[in-house]
Amino acid sequence: MSNLAVLQTQHTHAARSSGTDDNDNPFWSPPIGSGCVAIAALAGHIDVLSQRIAELPVRAAVTRPVVGQYLSMIRTLAACWQRRSRPALAGALDALALIGASLGQAHAQHALRQPRKDGVRMADAVLRRLTAPAASLATLNADLGSYLAQMARASGELECDTALVTERVQSDAVHAFLLSQQASALQSRLDDANVRQRATWLLGPHAQQVREEITLHGSALEGVRRQLALLQAEQAATRAEADYLQGLLPSLSTYLAAFERMGAAIAAAHAGTATLRAALQALGPALAAGQAPEAQLAEALPHWADVAQAAARIKMPDATRT
Repeated sequence: MSNLAVLQTQHTHAARSSGTDDNDNPFWSPPIGSGCVAIAALAGHIDVLSQRIAELPVRAAVTRPVVGQYLSMIRTLAACWQRRSRPALAGALDALALIGASLGQAHAQHALRQPRKDGVRMADAVLRRLTAPAASLATLNADLGSYLAQMARASGELECDTALVTERVQSDAVHAFLLSQQASALQSRLDDANVRQRATWLLGPHAQQVREEITLHGSALEGVRRQLALLQAEQAATRAEADYLQGLLPSLSTYLAAFERMGAAIAAAHAGTATLRAALQALGPALAAGQAPEAQLAEALPHWADVAQAAARIKMPDATRT
């Protein structure tokens, strides 16, 4: 079951246990409450994690481009959370809380006593107030969904890259062994040639040939040693980078999991605003016909009070940090 479905199911069970069915209430939509409460609860946690992401150790050189891209995306998400996403969420919840506050004022109950005129105006006013937070939540939902999709692709690429690197390390180990064997053989030949050169009385007409052999073996040995040194350096860099990433993975996984839950909460709240909009639009004809759902307004107000508490909580990040 998806996170969004879990949020909606939890709220539905709560409504049933209280003996009410909020889904039939034109002044309230349960996903707004479950989404807002979850957003406020997660915001402080993500604040702490974002700070930790910003403080992660940075390697001077990352040799694998996929690793650099992945870490860059994580840091971009952390920066965007503090600069844009969090303030936008606080603003959206604050705007939703104002809707609840307006419904709790005396003029709302008074409007329902004259539903054909004042009630219709009141419903229209609530619809207008709902536009801004609904649009903000829609943008946040789309942006975060897009980013999480990009991160999923990046995670897949990183997983493939890691598998390829593992294969490469194994292949390089074999290559390094063969180069070592080649260097050992060349060193033996060079040592043998040097011994024969020192025994000048054995050389005779073959002295030039031995000197050429020494030069040839020496050059080949130097080349093999350079290859081996380069390969060993690359192996060490790859292993160090793998260890570096392995050390970061717990923090990165926790961070992305928190954002997945935040994405589900935003999606729930956004879905709730769409449901509420439809309910308010359907309420207009009922009010025009003289119906006055005062009891449903009274039932909705405690839920809007929860939204107000969530809006107040997200404004105080220090108080919510865990």
